[in-house]
Order: sequence, then structure tokens, then C-alpha cells
Amino acid sequence: MTAWFTKRRAAVLLLVPSLAVVVLGTRPWVTGRTSDVVLSGRGLTVTGDQAAPGLVALGLVALAAGVAVLTTGRRLRQVSSALLTLAALGALALTVGVLRDPSAALSAGSGPGAVGAASAFTPGTLTPWPWPALIAAVLTAVLGALSVPAGRGWEGLSSRFERPTPAGGAAPAGPDGPGVARDAPASSAWDALSDGRDPTDDNPPTPPTAPPTT
Repeated sequence: MTAWFTKRRAAVLLLVPSLAVVVLGTRPWVTGRTSDVVLSGRGLTVTGDQAAPGLVALGLVALAAGVAVLTTGRRLRQVSSALLTLAALGALALTVGVLRDPSAALSAGSGPGAVGAASAFTPGTLTPWPWPALIAAVLTAVLGALSVPAGRGWEGLSSRFERPTPAGGAAPAGPDGPGVARDAPASSAWDALSDGRDPTDDNPPTPPTAPPTT
């Protein structure tokens, strides 16, 4: 069922919607005016993060969890997938709350300069930005849930750089036979220099032999 959801596709499908939640949360979501006499009915505009505090933070959590899903090992990947899904569901709930009652979002996100009763604000008007944010949050939540079963077969970021270890945990065979480290020639070169010999000489002089005793 999740065979199509490969790691290459997940790199786009997980990160783009969560990044969209962050970016769209900074856009104006609700506009309106205040009927307060002191504020002289000035226009008000609140962003998504002002109308739904914590929206951008949840989007950043989902984005970081998406990166972890793509780069960590199997166990951490499962935890990151669950965190990604929960963060996306939280962003989805906040977005739905703004869509259901934009006037309350306008009152809550107007800041301390427009403190007053809800009746001091005209009905809030939604801008187009909350709707793509809603779609992005839904996609992030669905794909985060799919990454839980699909991610079990993915490799970690560093697995391609790791050197395979033979069965039984034996050290890889070096040029001088199994179990001999590859840096053994370097150690021999240091020994040769210590003995006053040229380590680059392929035909070192044969040491003189002692004359036979009679």
C-alpha cells in the first residue's frame, strides 16, 4: 500500500507542505475594523500566527520532524513520524478554528492595542490564505501517518557511507591478510625510518651476514 511512498518522494512530499504551513502562517488571514471610539474604527489585519497562536511553531516542529524522518535510523524515524503527524494535526485544528470563527480570531489576534469586548470589532473577513494552509496541514498529517509504515524500509542518511562489516564482526581483510589493519604499511614505514632505512626503496640492501665461525 505504501510502496509508492519512497524516500525520494517523501523528501518532497513531507517537507514542502510543512514549509507551506510556516510560510502561510505569516500571511494575513483575517481583516476587519474596530468600532471602538478611542481607536476611531481603524482597520485591523491579523496574520495566521496571530489569529491562531502557535501555528508557525507547529509548522516548524513538523518541518524539523520531516528532516529527522529522512535522515535518522529506523527507531528515531518512527518517533519523528509520529511527532510530525501530531504537529500537523495541531496546525490543522488551529486553522479550522480560525475558519469557523474569524471574528474571534480577529479579536484574539489584534494585540494589546485593540483590547476590548468582541462587540468592539466588526465581523472578521477571511482572506484566501487560510485555505491553502488548511490543505497543507491536511497533507502533512496524512503523509506523516503514511511515513510510519513506509519508513521501516528506508535507509538512513549515513548508511551508504558506512563500510559493510563481514558476518561475525571480523575485521575486513587488509593487504597482508585477514585481520591485518590497512594502516600496517604506515607503521612499517615509521619503523623503517627509525632504523635508518628508506621506506620507499622496493629493493632494500641485504644486511651483511656474519662470517661463519670455525
